[in-house]
Amino acid sequence: MFAKNGVTPDCVECHFLTDGFGVSMFSIEQHMETPFPLEGAHQATPCFECHMKDGKTWTFRNIGATCTDCHDNVHGDDFVENGSTDCKRCHVADDWFPKLFDHDLTEFPLVGEHVTVDCRECHKVADDGKVPSFKIERFACADCHK
Repeated sequence: MFAKNGVTPDCVECHFLTDGFGVSMFSIEQHMETPFPLEGAHQATPCFECHMKDGKTWTFRNIGATCTDCHDNVHGDDFVENGSTDCKRCHVADDWFPKLFDHDLTEFPLVGEHVTVDCRECHKVADDGKVPSFKIERFACADCHK
């Protein structure tokens, strides 16, 4: 799996051989040099979460490179643009809460006190726990205020 140009590296490059390969010496710094650098919360994710998909076999090649390769797209088609979803338009890997979303680019730019309102006040989670649609049909004051 790790052979390059027909040469297989020595196991001691990544493992202490005295423990039966149980502990890897592959560091976060080394992972940062791979095609999938560990950003934000990914640094605290145990290796097996990504590298042992079936719970039995370790794999280190072609395990996915996009958010939806590992995470469910709870928004469905709400944010599909040009045939795909770019989660990084709104989310950051630190805690996944939408930090980058620019409401000024929507039909309802946030002005005045609306700037201080938590997103979940308007975009409510359904009783069944499903993520809300972020496309709101109406924007009249009376829709939210008495």
